[in-house]
Amino acid sequence: MPRFLIIVNRIKQSLLSGWARIFTSYQNFNYRSHRILRISVAAILIAYFLFCGVFLTLRYLVLPNVGLYKSEIEYFASQFVGKQIGIDEINASWSGLHPRLQLKGVVIFG
Repeated sequence: MPRFLIIVNRIKQSLLSGWARIFTSYQNFNYRSHRILRISVAAILIAYFLFCGVFLTLRYLVLPNVGLYKSEIEYFASQFVGKQIGIDEINASWSGLHPRLQLKGVVIFG
């Protein structure tokens, strides 16, 4: 076999092995990147649905019944201020994404 063909075959083998390594690296990168993307999308969807669950729970269960929690609100406010606090009436409403809490007859004893 002529020397020229030997050199050409070596170059051909070298290129083929190089391309095989590049292709294997690409497959590994592709697998890992798709896995990271899949995990990221799943985490974002889970966070989204958890946020929606908390939002809807506050909107439709807690806020309309906020008057039932008057004693707890007075207790936590008293603990925060450090003095006894009394509240006559608590009203809550929701406008768009803005909840509103209205306290009437707030008295700080002390």
